[in-house]
Amino acid sequence: MRKLGGLVAVLVFAFVFGPSLVGHMRNAMDPLVFNDDVRQQIFPFFKYIDGGPTSKDVAGDYQLDLMPVGFKLLYRTLMPVIDPEPLSKALPYACLLAMLIGLGMAGWRLGGPLVACATLALALQTPVFLERIMGGMPRGFAFPLIALGLWALTAGKARALAVLVVIGQAFYFVTAAVLCLMLGALLFLVPRSDRGEASEWSVRRRVSVIALVCALSGALAVPVELVMRPWGRLLGPGQAGDYPEAGPGGRYDPADMAPLDRRPSVHAVFTEIRQQAGRALRGGGPPLIASVRNAARGQEVVIADALLVLVALGLVPLAMRHPGARRGLALGFAGIGGFVLAQVFSPFLYVPQRYLVYTLPLFIVAFLPASGAAIAQAVSPRRWAPGARAAGATLATGVALLCLGGRGDPTTGYTVTLDPAVHIYEFLGGLPKDALVAGWPGGPIDNVPYVSRRRAFVTRENHLAFHERYVVEMRLRMRSLIRAYYDTDAQGLKDLRERFGVTHLIVDAKDLSMPPTYFAPFDRDVTRLWQEARGRPFASQAAIGKATVFHEGTLTVLDLSKL
Repeated sequence: MRKLGGLVAVLVFAFVFGPSLVGHMRNAMDPLVFNDDVRQQIFPFFKYIDGGPTSKDVAGDYQLDLMPVGFKLLYRTLMPVIDPEPLSKALPYACLLAMLIGLGMAGWRLGGPLVACATLALALQTPVFLERIMGGMPRGFAFPLIALGLWALTAGKARALAVLVVIGQAFYFVTAAVLCLMLGALLFLVPRSDRGEASEWSVRRRVSVIALVCALSGALAVPVELVMRPWGRLLGPGQAGDYPEAGPGGRYDPADMAPLDRRPSVHAVFTEIRQQAGRALRGGGPPLIASVRNAARGQEVVIADALLVLVALGLVPLAMRHPGARRGLALGFAGIGGFVLAQVFSPFLYVPQRYLVYTLPLFIVAFLPASGAAIAQAVSPRRWAPGARAAGATLATGVALLCLGGRGDPTTGYTVTLDPAVHIYEFLGGLPKDALVAGWPGGPIDNVPYVSRRRAFVTRENHLAFHERYVVEMRLRMRSLIRAYYDTDAQGLKDLRERFGVTHLIVDAKDLSMPPTYFAPFDRDVTRLWQEARGRPFASQAAIGKATVFHEGTLTVLDLSKL
């Protein structure tokens, strides 16, 4: 009977979510479709293949230095077998599978096969997980490792959780921090009788395990710390005055910044919990039943909040009856605790929001069906308990799927789609390996390192504001680019060529008719030069007649050696 039920579940999942996953994999095979952040974290590996550039690439070297050692080793090891581009598109599906396995096993522990299936359905319908996993980047390992950590918690596997902490440090620091908080909660906050295999461990042994895990994680962090030292100190809220790039109006959205006063706020935590819960429950792609989804339209926030309250209420009877659930609560503790600590110690624990981004969606999809089952069991007569549990899990999951969910979106995580009729990247890819191309950041130049595999002078993707010396270098480059673009004197163009080695400049006619926006402190520079020109032609505009080597639409490529 159990085998038949399993077969039915597989067929239902294949019917509901299969087309979306197949379409998603089809998109993965298109080289013109990719996640925007591969332009930041995958292109640096191209220097090791195809006789890449021998000249220094500041942005690429910075990104390589930032990478966790395990992630870098994985790509360097597999590069002789598979190019980093297709690897970055295949790896996410392995991460997705690992996450689903972890969630499925955790759901089974929390409520049996029905809860496990409901958990997997909730995970497959939301775009939240694939959005973060796609691209084959360090962050893509967060959800699978933390999902496996949730299983280790519910199963009482302290040793497995300890191993996951070290693996997390090798691939993504936030993952290691979350898993370490989960391990600490299991060993020191969970009652002794609920610690699973660690129930009989002495205080000395528990401290020794934490110390060993921290030592191994620290050993993996040391190489990154050493190679990052030449890039200068980390910039945080306290340096926003000197470095507006790292402050309000700068490089990052408000969600990616810590409060300037570093004080954690209960309101901020509660708001983030609501937002992440709502995002986790809302599905992508076509609805399961259009009429039901349409009827719920406009009430999505209310429904999501109600389901979040259901989870909170269900945790009480669930935790009273289930030691695995009591241990599983450590996931929520780790997410909220990491969020608060990252604010207090900003910028040393990375972006505070990430701690909730990578924990709450997993918590919601795992505990919503289990909470529904626990509440139904608590209010029903004991003899009806099995049926009540099944009904509660089904009802809670059904409301989420029918009112908020979907069948999955085949474009999830693929945030860039290039027009095959645009040939500028093909032209730039034909330039010498050591070519250095400049252009207005945020425009076509951002795709050049990944698509054309040529160095870029400044891109918005790689104009980060983490380390002081890198910020200073990017500021110098950006201001030189602004001068070359908008000064009426050709000296700015010559400085790009002679001082920085820029060989080609992409000029977009749209940028010459209206000043583009960027972020602080550079918009002021653009406005000043634009006003000083007083209607006279910009030097980049005047150079089009004698240095053009490619033209397409509004885009012109200048060969600076012709000036």
